[in-house]
Amino acid sequence: MHISLFRTAKLVEPSFFQKLFKQSPEENAVIEVNNLLATKSIKEISKSAIAEIEERYNISIHREFKLNLEEFYAVYLNYCLSDKFLSESELEELQHLKMILNLDDAIVTSIHKNLGKKIYKQSFEEAIADGRLSENEKSFLDKLESNLKLPEDLVKKISEESRKTFMANYVDKIISDQRLSPIEEKEMKAIAQSLNIDLQIDQKNRSTLEKLKRDWALENLPLPEIKVDLKLQKGEVCHYTDYIEWIEERRNDWTVIDRGYVYLTNKRVLFMGIDKLKNIRLDKILTCTIQMQGVKLGKETGKVPILKPNKDVDVMWKILGRLWKEF
Repeated sequence: MHISLFRTAKLVEPSFFQKLFKQSPEENAVIEVNNLLATKSIKEISKSAIAEIEERYNISIHREFKLNLEEFYAVYLNYCLSDKFLSESELEELQHLKMILNLDDAIVTSIHKNLGKKIYKQSFEEAIADGRLSENEKSFLDKLESNLKLPEDLVKKISEESRKTFMANYVDKIISDQRLSPIEEKEMKAIAQSLNIDLQIDQKNRSTLEKLKRDWALENLPLPEIKVDLKLQKGEVCHYTDYIEWIEERRNDWTVIDRGYVYLTNKRVLFMGIDKLKNIRLDKILTCTIQMQGVKLGKETGKVPILKPNKDVDVMWKILGRLWKEF
C-alpha cells in the first residue's frame, strides 16, 4: 500500500565543496524520510528513525522541510479517504504518522478540513446530479460529514452552494435550449422541492422563462380563440388582434400609410384601418418574417406590407406563422 503512494527517490549528489568537507546535501534528509515511507508501513517507522536522520544531517527536518512533511501526511490521508471512509486502523496510522512527522494539531486539522471539504463537495454534487436528494443519499452524506469530522458551518455552506449552483445551471440550460415546456417547468419545481431550494429567479431570467413558456405554448398548444365584433366566414376563427401600424414602401422608404386593428384568423389577415380595409388570404402569403419590429408579409401580388403591433411582435409573428403553415 505504502509503495504505491511514496516512491523511492535517489539521494542528491554532494557538490565539490560538500565532498571536500565531507558534507551531505540537506535535502537528502527529507528524501530519506520519503524513502522510509516508500519501503516500510507507517507503523514500522519510529520517531527515533526520523531523529537519527536529523542527527546525521545535523538539521531539524520539521523546521527546514515543514511543507514536505505536511505533503507526506496529506498524500496518505487522501489515500485513506479514497473510499470516503476512515477505518479505525487508518485513524491509528494517521495518528502515528502525525507523531513521527512532528505535525501539530492545527496543521493536521487544516489538512483534514481542506481534503474533507473537497471530498464532501464532490460527493454532494454526485448525490444531487439527478436533481433529487433521496433519504439514502441524505443518510450517506450525514455519515460522510461525521466521518470526515467537518465543521457544521462548512457542511452547510457546501450544501447551499451546491444546490443553488445546480438549480442555476438547470435554469441556464433551459434558457440556452430556448424552450420551457410544461414538463420542464414541472421538473424545475420538483428539483427545487427535493433539494429544498427557494426558487427565487432574478427578474431578467424570470422574464426570459416566461417568454420561453409563452413561446412553447404558442407553438404547441391550441391557439387562443378570440371573440370579435366582426362578421367572420363560415368556420373562421380569430386567434389574434391588436392595434397596429400598416407600413408599405413608398419612394424607396418604408412609410406608415394607415393605423387600425388587425385580426389574424385561420383563413386570412384582416386589417380595419382609419382609411383602408385590407384583406389578405393566408394562401396568398409567400413569406412571413420579422422586420423593423413588425411582421413583413411577402405576397404573390401587390405591395408588401409590414404590420407593426403595439404589443410583442414575437407573439404576432408566431401566431401568424403557425396559422400560415397550418392553413
